[in-house]
Amino acid sequence: MGNYTVTGPFTNGGAPGINQTFLNNMENFIQQLEGDAGSVVLNGGTSGTATLYQVVQGTFKYTLIVLNNFRTAGAAQQITLPTAYTFGAYIRTSEGESMSVRSGGSDQTVRVMTGFPGAVGNIGVTGTGAVFSGWNFVHVVTGFNQYTFGVSWGAAGTGFVIIEGS
Repeated sequence: MGNYTVTGPFTNGGAPGINQTFLNNMENFIQQLEGDAGSVVLNGGTSGTATLYQVVQGTFKYTLIVLNNFRTAGAAQQITLPTAYTFGAYIRTSEGESMSVRSGGSDQTVRVMTGFPGAVGNIGVTGTGAVFSGWNFVHVVTGFNQYTFGVSWGAAGTGFVIIEGS
């Protein structure tokens, strides 16, 4: 729900008064924040669901994927984002096995945190690749429009994927 058109400024007793466009946009925004609109459900190849909520879709984007006993089967499964990330994002994962972000049908290169900083002023350790797994911190600096769950997960996952970026 990006590109909101400003209706105000508002003053007591003055125009714009009741405005259909303004009120409909407000209701759509509230529904989106509550998860009542814009969710995407992906049924796992073996079990469960992955439900995507992209609750902020403007320049800044915030996406939550809820895994409920989700497990893939013999093929990777993609979930398409309602609004693509155009610059990049920071991704935190809990349960799950192989995952990736895609653009134009191709996995995008990411940096995965493999070690915390050892002392103040030092940076953490990262590795570069296209695939990451659960319980990770991931940084991607390219655009993407799909989140992929890799082929043949060994176990079902119940947890979260949080994506924040632009």
